[in-house]
Amino acid sequence: MGAILGVGLSDNPVIARQDELWTYSLRQALINDSTPESIKSPETWPAEMRVPWESDHGTALARSVRESQEREFRRVRKAIDEFEPDAVIVIAKDHREALDRSLMVPYWFSAGDRVSMHPWRTLADTPSVFGDPADTGFELPGAPELSYDLLEGLAGEGFDAPYRFGDCVSAPHALASALVHLDWDDRAFSTPTIMLGVSPFGPRDRNVVGLSPLAHAAPLPPRRAFDLGAAIARVVLRGTSRVVIAAAAGWSHANNTAASRHWLWPDVDADEKLYASWREGDLRCVADLDPAQLEEHGWWEHSIWAVLAGAMTESGSELTYSSLQTNYPFNSNWVTSIFDPVDSHPTV
Repeated sequence: MGAILGVGLSDNPVIARQDELWTYSLRQALINDSTPESIKSPETWPAEMRVPWESDHGTALARSVRESQEREFRRVRKAIDEFEPDAVIVIAKDHREALDRSLMVPYWFSAGDRVSMHPWRTLADTPSVFGDPADTGFELPGAPELSYDLLEGLAGEGFDAPYRFGDCVSAPHALASALVHLDWDDRAFSTPTIMLGVSPFGPRDRNVVGLSPLAHAAPLPPRRAFDLGAAIARVVLRGTSRVVIAAAAGWSHANNTAASRHWLWPDVDADEKLYASWREGDLRCVADLDPAQLEEHGWWEHSIWAVLAGAMTESGSELTYSSLQTNYPFNSNWVTSIFDPVDSHPTV
């Protein structure tokens, strides 16, 4: 039988930025003409955001939070190394990067021989925290045979999945950041990788001040994403490969709701409440969200977490470690989670 390890972590590229660049999104929002003058004053902000901003624009806080996230990445990597996987399926957002912008698909898989990425291209032409130039590129092995087996199995489960194939498939920025976080210290990228790109925003435009008006719900609603994750687990567990399923996305984002709402920080209170359910093992909490809730709390990326939730629920895996990092000045909150490995399909 196949085996599964589930993990979740942040995809945010800011973690690999120099400390002084962590508040880039906030700075851009503050100079944007559409941001009301009434909320640009730090006097109107929560203390958790105002104090680090007035101190050094969040530079010292960035250093502290990176150190915390590095510990989380190492914890995840240790679990992966102990699992000894044959491949990793990494799930992250793809907002109109990988596919033709006139073709809106809810998700896609990679099925190439190799994966290429340039994870530092979002760093505003500055070196990464590792010292790599912004144009540094990496390649890692794909898992084409497993990809096609997975695609065939998903078709039998009622999911006719779009896929990208060829000698080398490029990674959108969020997937590239996720791969860096999964191998933070070595950046060796030797584990065969299948990418699952999820479209959380559909045709909406997105920038540092938020999303354009909501005309259509997300292409992959959380409940359907949950079902997709369950189907992935069934296919993997019927096979013979040891597979990591890694979801990489933030929770509430300041710019994952309508720009007209003028958010400067994520919905921390809502995240803490939802996270309490997640931590207690109620994985459906991220799947049973409707579009109004996704918009209200900046939760559109929960379709990515719902894929992981579906896979872990189907496999019967239990959450063994989790943490929540709240980030008032850094645009989004981050969750790290590790589940018990499962090496056979549970009997019902």
